[in-house]
Amino acid sequence: RALTPHEEARLFARDALRAAREALPGARDQGQAMMAVFCILAVEALAPELLDEGAGGVRPRD
Repeated sequence: RALTPHEEARLFARDALRAAREALPGARDQGQAMMAVFCILAVEALAPELLDEGAGGVRPRD
């Protein structure tokens, strides 16, 4: 069966989140670090449950 648009978006967001978390510690410049942070913030805004599911890390608690 084909994925629904929602399922495709979740898969993309999960992959983007994982890549951003891997890139952030080794960012070579400020621009690269900012893009990783923006990706994490976008996923948090659009699909916060992905941050809780352990998609590459654990969501920090206040």
